[in-house]
Amino acid sequence: MYRSWGVVTYTGAAQPLFYDTATAAIAIPGAGNPVIVTVASTAKYQVGDRIVAEPGAANSDTLLVFEIKSGTVMYCVSEGNVPTHAHAINSVLQLSIACREWGVQHLGAALAVLGTDNTVTAVPGGSAFHVLQPATAPAQENEYRSSPSSVVNGDRTNDAWIIGTSTQQALVYAKVL
Repeated sequence: MYRSWGVVTYTGAAQPLFYDTATAAIAIPGAGNPVIVTVASTAKYQVGDRIVAEPGAANSDTLLVFEIKSGTVMYCVSEGNVPTHAHAINSVLQLSIACREWGVQHLGAALAVLGTDNTVTAVPGGSAFHVLQPATAPAQENEYRSSPSSVVNGDRTNDAWIIGTSTQQALVYAKVL
């Protein structure tokens, strides 16, 4: 089954390819209470999804979606150290699920670079492994589809990072297990 993550906009810095932002602060829950995560739309999410709040940061947290409460609110539980950290409004939320493959179609007029974590640079450097050519150069490759290392293990959406010129965009999808 394919899950479209839709069109993502580059920030000009290394960012997860499968990302969203919190539209309200994420508070540390009291004992036995859910972590309430608010986003612009929960349509991209499913019960059982894992999300990483502030991936690559010292205070990142992995959360498991256990209920889609409304069109904008999800209830999650913390996976890992309890209690979770507080996360400010506009914190980056990264989808972290297993998939058979993931793909990206670069829609920008400048180069974009794919990497496996937040060390990817536009040079390319760090964790960079593939350069996407401008969409305005039709004879050059502006799409990438991962090749899973094995049918059993596959890939993970949290291993997909990108850096591109601010405000440019890409179309992103994952083929889930």
